This record gives sequence, C-alpha cells and structure tokens, in this order.
Amino acid sequence: MTGKQRMGAMAGILGLVVVLVCGWHYYDLKRLHTLTYGRCAVRFRYLQAVDSADMAYVAAQSELAICLCESYLKRKNPVDSGKIMSLYHQYGTPFNPDSSQKATYQRLDSIAKYRETIFDKIGYLD
Repeated sequence: MTGKQRMGAMAGILGLVVVLVCGWHYYDLKRLHTLTYGRCAVRFRYLQAVDSADMAYVAAQSELAICLCESYLKRKNPVDSGKIMSLYHQYGTPFNPDSSQKATYQRLDSIAKYRETIFDKIGYLD
C-alpha cells in the first residue's frame, strides 16, 4: 500500500466513525416518553425534553384520550370522565354535526362515542 492509499483508507475509516457517532447522538436524543393515566399508557418518542407545544405531545395526549374514552365506555368511571373532559377542552376538536344540538355533543357520552373524530391524531402528525 502506498502512502496515498493508506491516507485514503484512514480518512474513510475516520469519516465512518464520525457518521456513526453523530447518528448515535441523534438517536440518543430521541428519548422514549410515556403518558399514563389510570389503565391507559401511551408511549412516544421526542427529542430531548417534552415540550407541550410540540405536535408529538399533542398527538400522544389525543391517543391517551381515545384510550380513556374506550375505558369509559366499558365502565363509567368518574375519574376517567374528569380527565376525558379536561383533554377534550384542551386538545379535542369541537364536533358539532348539527349546530342546533351543540349542548348534546358537548356531553361526555357523545365525546366517548365520537372519540376517533374528536381526538384525531392524524392532523397533528401531518
């Protein structure tokens, strides 16, 4: 091997090491977080600390609300109902198919029934 070939091989190896270190650093920053309430737990990845303004956090809250709605439909738990209404007012999409029936669709049973539409995660992740 000549001097130029040896230098080229060393530069290639050094470049590969730099790429691996940078890639690992990025992966390490993306930490796994868990939102838990009652029997529902949602896991999501987020870069460094959780920021409630980020859409990954909002989508995770919506997924938690859907899980709580499904739990509420099985057992009418008042603890779950308070959290569902809190998440609805904070992250839910107002769902009024008939504006004359607005009060009906603000009720917990309607929110639980239309949970997939009210807590739509797709809009946050687009």
